[in-house]
Amino acid sequence: MSEVIGRHKWAAAIVVLFTLAVVPTASAADKPFSVVISPRTVTGGTTVTMTATLTNKTDDQRLGAANLLPPAQFTITSIVGLSKPPPATAKLSSKCRVDALDGPCVQLRHLALRPGQSVTVTMSVTVPAPAANCQSDTTYTWSVKAKQDDDFAGDSDDLDLDSSGGSRLTTTVRCAVALKFVTQPSNAAVGQPITPPVSIETVNASGNKVNSSAPITIALGNNPGGATLGGTTTEDAVDGVATFSDLTLNKPGVGYTLVASSPGLTAATSNAFNETNTTTTTCPQGQACSTSLSTSVSTFQVTANPGPAGTLSESVDVGTPLMCAGYAARDPNWFGFVESTGNRSKLITYTLDNTRPAGVEFCFGAPYEFETPGDHPAPPGTLPDGTSGFVGLLERCESFSEPPEACVQSIVADGPNTVVTVRIDAGLPGDPWGHG
Repeated sequence: MSEVIGRHKWAAAIVVLFTLAVVPTASAADKPFSVVISPRTVTGGTTVTMTATLTNKTDDQRLGAANLLPPAQFTITSIVGLSKPPPATAKLSSKCRVDALDGPCVQLRHLALRPGQSVTVTMSVTVPAPAANCQSDTTYTWSVKAKQDDDFAGDSDDLDLDSSGGSRLTTTVRCAVALKFVTQPSNAAVGQPITPPVSIETVNASGNKVNSSAPITIALGNNPGGATLGGTTTEDAVDGVATFSDLTLNKPGVGYTLVASSPGLTAATSNAFNETNTTTTTCPQGQACSTSLSTSVSTFQVTANPGPAGTLSESVDVGTPLMCAGYAARDPNWFGFVESTGNRSKLITYTLDNTRPAGVEFCFGAPYEFETPGDHPAPPGTLPDGTSGFVGLLERCESFSEPPEACVQSIVADGPNTVVTVRIDAGLPGDPWGHG
């Protein structure tokens, strides 16, 4: 038994001696380098500026030269620049070999990169257009070979492409080419979210939705009220759709539009929508009630005198602008109000900021007839809500021995401002609009 054990010991010793006798030889794994292609994502069917950055990650070897082979579907049209000065060079070659691949490439020579050093070549590259009916992005891979020798010579002089995650050799060509509104913005009240939420999708050349996670940004296009768009204005698409659930505007206006954009994609403009400024108050039985709204140039207060219980609502800049023939309005805004019972008389107190009384009139629209200056009936017209009515300048109450149902009570200066007061009788069939 002891003899057998002895043989095993000798066998182990022989193995150990043999292992120690093996001398490691230099291999490509001892000479790593990395390559980063940028940008990661491009728009198909375009010519874009791209860069390739090579970094010597060895401990004590030089990176002297490299061949950079684009995907077969890509065309490098020119070398824009090289970050390292001469004698380093970068030139296009009609044919190179990188491992088993052949094709046109960029030849980088005389780089002389010491450990830790990098070089960046900038190229103009034409990328393929996606198929018109594509459903997802396509990713392409670049190829590269680097050598220690400055002239790319030597069969055993290769460096090893770093496989630890430091390299990025892929370029993704977007399938999507444009944006499209799926859920258009609806009319909304100032400060309130636009509902239902606005949604936008990425589409291919055929106009069909494609899967994408592209960031999409919303901004105001047409901005008649000088508003600011609030809420989250950039969202990443999920399966090709970005949803904006909290968009708000801070000023009223008619004909706002939204514009959706994303890098590399054709932008989209929404349908027009309106933003209203509305306030409502409760009018108790037998008590007066009032509402008031202000714009950047005016304030419009409506007081409903005591009467039946109901509500009083006031709005600004709703619908089509109210315009009176031959009158140049001082205020680009127009106001309307609704008293739910119709059985209360009303007093309007309208203040025009920084305006003198001379030439100020009150442009009035109502579903009922009224008198204009010169004791003429108001001509028929279209009201801001699109209904038929009468539109014209409202006559002064003092012009009548017995004031009519609606008239201007006074137009007076109040410091730098002008204050217009208008009286409206109870029981009139419908509610009016007005501005100065």
